[in-house]
Amino acid sequence: MQPLPTSSPVTWGEQEPRVPHVAVARVSRADFERRWGPPHWSSTQDDGVDPTVSWGWRADCGLLLTVSFVERTGAFHVTVREDELDHALAHLDWWRGEVVWRFDEATPRLRDGWAVYRQDDTGNVHDVCVMRNRAHAECLAHRLESRAHKQWYSVEARGTAATRRGL
Repeated sequence: MQPLPTSSPVTWGEQEPRVPHVAVARVSRADFERRWGPPHWSSTQDDGVDPTVSWGWRADCGLLLTVSFVERTGAFHVTVREDELDHALAHLDWWRGEVVWRFDEATPRLRDGWAVYRQDDTGNVHDVCVMRNRAHAECLAHRLESRAHKQWYSVEARGTAATRRGL
């Protein structure tokens, strides 16, 4: 399964995530372009902003994300809704230490929502993350399971169930 559609980048406008970058990664730009193709757009204004090239996608599961390469720093910046960062990194196949900064490094993780959890071949269960969107949690579990050996991933509801007032 192709993690992101390389032949049909997102046309930005109202769809663009209106959030700051939430992670920084260091990978070879040449390797990134071999995998994902040429940038979808660039920003080379001489207005004090670093020249950047960017890619943008809407994954089959509905996830919207952008990745921008900042030439001055040689780093990739990931822009996605904060609660979708783990999901975005799974689509990018960034598992092995490519990420050098995350906005949420010192922040407690979500506790209510859809938990993606892993069970290894000895029966040990470990939470990976909790997400607000069930379809995105299931997509992440599928992506993780497709690369794991002797492990399986699943999704379950977590947190306090909503109650109806006045009953």
